[in-house]
Amino acid sequence: MNARLKQARLQAGFSSATAAIEKCGWNSSKYRAHENGQNSYKVEDAKMYAKAYGVSSAWLLVGEDKNRTAPQKRAE
Repeated sequence: MNARLKQARLQAGFSSATAAIEKCGWNSSKYRAHENGQNSYKVEDAKMYAKAYGVSSAWLLVGEDKNRTAPQKRAE
């Protein structure tokens, strides 16, 4: 799940965790622990990340989504 979080961040156009943290106002140590795999994240966190990154929380959590299996690159 941490690899999917990083993939979603990159495909959403954030080149670093710091950029995403600053733009979204997230707790830095918590987000970094989620992305680097130190801690798993819960459904509530997945929903928050999914909204920011334009992916489904189901995909972030388990790698599945009835509509797609991976995030799509956002059009700017």
